[in-house]
Amino acid sequence: MTREERAKQFLPFDALKGLQEELRHQEWLANRVPRRQLSDEAAALLSRRLSRVKRGDRILLEFYHEGHYLLLEADVADKNETARTLTLGHTAIAYEDIIRLKFL
Repeated sequence: MTREERAKQFLPFDALKGLQEELRHQEWLANRVPRRQLSDEAAALLSRRLSRVKRGDRILLEFYHEGHYLLLEADVADKNETARTLTLGHTAIAYEDIIRLKFL
């Protein structure tokens, strides 16, 4: 057996189970950013767009979640005016976390 073949036997072995996941989690925590405040004009535009959203619309949404800004493209599954949330797939997003909304 060559040295390379012998080395391949040990590649899948993870001596410290969960270390890679913990390192990724720590990196994720370290890269958090503060929430941005929308200008009055941007907030008014977002409010107008939110008022036009209806179930089944395909949208691109940028929103704040646990210290990170995320982009999600999906169909609107539900819009709850009382709870002030949009549900995309199985993810409910509060209106106050939404930064940008674009109809596709």
